[in-house]
Amino acid sequence: IHIYLLEKSRVVQQASGERNYHVFYQLLRGLSAEDCAASYLDVLEMEQLRLVNQSGCTTIDGVDDGADLQKTREAMAAIDMGE
Repeated sequence: IHIYLLEKSRVVQQASGERNYHVFYQLLRGLSAEDCAASYLDVLEMEQLRLVNQSGCTTIDGVDDGADLQKTREAMAAIDMGE
C-alpha cells in the first residue's frame, strides 16, 4: 500500500504538467460504464472536466489509471474499507 501526499492547493489548481489527486484519474479511467453512470461521471469526457484537466495533463506515460484503480480497491479491501 502506497501513501500519496499532495498539497491541498492541487485540488483547485494544478501547475502545468501536474495532475490532481490520482484517484480522480483512476475513477474516470477504471470504472465500468454502469458505475460511471451511477456516479454521474459519464456526463463529460475527462478532457472536459476542469477538476482534472487544468494543466493539460490527463495521462502519464507508463501509468495505467484503470489498472491502478483495481490496485486501490485491493488496498482498501486489505485494510477492510468498504466500497
